[in-house]
Amino acid sequence: MSLQVLEKDKIPAHKFQDSIGFYSTVHISILCDDDDEFFAKTEFPEELIQKEFEEIKDEYEDEDEAWENAVNNLRESLGYWIYYFIPRGWEEREEQYIKTAIEVGLIPFYFRSTLMLALGGAGMDLSPKLDAFQVLVAGTIPPDSILFRDPKYFKYVVGEEVFKKVIDRLTSS
Repeated sequence: MSLQVLEKDKIPAHKFQDSIGFYSTVHISILCDDDDEFFAKTEFPEELIQKEFEEIKDEYEDEDEAWENAVNNLRESLGYWIYYFIPRGWEEREEQYIKTAIEVGLIPFYFRSTLMLALGGAGMDLSPKLDAFQVLVAGTIPPDSILFRDPKYFKYVVGEEVFKKVIDRLTSS
């Protein structure tokens, strides 16, 4: 894929939208008094647990134990960051948002019946996952996205297939 395609002037102006307003960013301390309460009240979509279960089930003889460990792995992935993202309009498009979040590598979860997204990792800038999510569900991208500064890194974070979908969505009329 040509880097020329990634130049901002090749993307229609109406496809640029700052992520502020698209997401509400929430700090864990606003959600509850302590981490134990947060993790105890966190629920994951069934399809996310199933995906994690499929990845680890061969490591366990007992399926119930594998399922429990899948949930624990997801809880652990929430602990890497203390900020979570609530996408605007999730109530109307909940199923699509969950599917897309999983596709781009975000961790969708519910806290007190509100859908939130977690980056699900640490040690590197995972913002391309959020940008890819925004592009795939809304057709817009923040103008300061890493996609324009370092497309190779963006592609590394989200993967070849998602990268292609993002580019296709941004460059189509």
